[in-house]
Amino acid sequence: MKHNYGSALLGAGIIALFAGSLGLAKTTAKTIQILYPAQISDGTVLKPGTYRVALNTASQNPTLDFSQNGRQVAQTPVKLVSEQAKNTQTQVLYNTGGKTDVITEIDFNGSNQRMLLGHTSHP
Repeated sequence: MKHNYGSALLGAGIIALFAGSLGLAKTTAKTIQILYPAQISDGTVLKPGTYRVALNTASQNPTLDFSQNGRQVAQTPVKLVSEQAKNTQTQVLYNTGGKTDVITEIDFNGSNQRMLLGHTSHP
């Protein structure tokens, strides 16, 4: 029986590189709690509950995707604002002046960016 060690080594190397690249990727999603109905900039009103919020930077105009129970329920544009220090907690900021609270900003724990909802990164 003839063994092809070169192919096995190449395959193992590719697997190691792929696994290494997965380890370098940082997640850009967090779980948040919304206690009261809250509106986001696209007009969607999110009901109280637990949401997975993911920052999507795949295009020139970043968005936040809101998912609940594994299903995307809303998406809104955001403007990313860099800060010198990293956020020490995940927090959701609201404008509470109207009938319904409006989410204006979300900050992820460990990130040095503020995400301003309803804004695009380009004028």
